Amino acid sequence: QNSNTTNMSPKVHKFRYLSAWFCPFAHRTTIALEHHCSRLDYQWIEALGWEQRADENNVTGTGKEWWYHWKSDELLRCNPSA
Repeated sequence: QNSNTTNMSPKVHKFRYLSAWFCPFAHRTTIALEHHCSRLDYQWIEALGWEQRADENNVTGTGKEWWYHWKSDELLRCNPSA
């Protein structure tokens, strides 16, 4: 074997992982990424989520709107139809 290839460490890949905390398929991907974390370098980005927004017109009578589903700007840039 060539000594140059045996002393080389595996290449580390850096990428942004767009995920959603509530998605079981995303959880499976996260588990796989963590299993291979010695060879992969990724940054987890929350791309989908839920939040309650202020109901300025008190339509709901609670002071809060119904739950709102948001999509990150990065997700919409990569996939406009998201």
